[in-house]
Amino acid sequence: MKYKPFQARYRKRAILAVLLLFGFLVSQSSHAKIVFASKRKDAGDTAYHIYVMEDNGSNVRRITDPAFYDVNPHWFPDGQRVVFERDLSRGDGTHFWTEFVIVDLKPREEYHFMENHRTDMFPRISPDGKRLAFYSNRLKDWHIHVADLESGAETAITVKHADLGFPSYMNWSPDGKQLVYLHGENEVGEQIWIMNADGSRPKRLSHPVAGGINRVLRYPPSWSPSGQFIMYSEVTLTPNFDKVGPTRLIFQNVRTRQTDIHNFPRDYAINNGCWINDRIVLLNIKTGAGGIDPEANWEIYRYDLTSRTLRNLTKDPANDYEPDWISGTLAVFPLDKLTIRWAHLKQPD
Repeated sequence: MKYKPFQARYRKRAILAVLLLFGFLVSQSSHAKIVFASKRKDAGDTAYHIYVMEDNGSNVRRITDPAFYDVNPHWFPDGQRVVFERDLSRGDGTHFWTEFVIVDLKPREEYHFMENHRTDMFPRISPDGKRLAFYSNRLKDWHIHVADLESGAETAITVKHADLGFPSYMNWSPDGKQLVYLHGENEVGEQIWIMNADGSRPKRLSHPVAGGINRVLRYPPSWSPSGQFIMYSEVTLTPNFDKVGPTRLIFQNVRTRQTDIHNFPRDYAINNGCWINDRIVLLNIKTGAGGIDPEANWEIYRYDLTSRTLRNLTKDPANDYEPDWISGTLAVFPLDKLTIRWAHLKQPD
């Protein structure tokens, strides 16, 4: 399928007067750097919406219409636009019905920009802002696709190696030449793979799982700004889905495949994250996982790889998901700073 050129398909979906009601009031003293999804009471607590905040957790503002159900946000490299996935089924879990939307924060407008299939998921903009990677079942099987936002050309880049497993949750390398992605392999659990941006030369990065009855569950990978490392988390589960050992945060060297393993407490769950620089990352963490604290929320933490300390950036009754960080700045209306929690992770001997 071909799309009309990106610029030609821009359609205004909201006007300034409406979006001002959502809190887009300009301040010269605060700058949003983190975008994330959350189900907060300011939007009625009925669906997930997209929010921005500073990288210290302050000035949290919603940027999407509360009438919709929006998830999986990702910054454009200009720091002024966010692409996200709108679930028109409102997350009811019974069927797929999604579309991709761009919110342009400077003129405060929302746009549709490509012809979606209802199974399109997880949009990720390339570092040059010219291509969109996503995964979809539009070919009656799940594949990673790349769309050129200027020409409208779209290609399923994993078709040629479909026999390798189910690809999903991709992220670009900093130079835009490769993609890292999660690859489902039924016998051994999810693996981390990398490939060229055209789908050529796919290869497994994560180490093979030792034989046995347990399964390793891995979560979406993210490439470091230097291009040297890939981060992902993993847990080991029994056939009954009981957790074995600690939650592991893996930092793997792309060239040598050597791993630096950071062990988190067994009751922690980490489902995704992104990099600020090669020594600081953002993590989506739920503490009290595994039934110890069923009321615990998913929250966003800043993690220092050197000191191994966590700083809680969100402290809200709602679940906060899918953080993405940008080095650029965006003026937003300031709020009171949120409570900060600190924790130091003790590494097992």
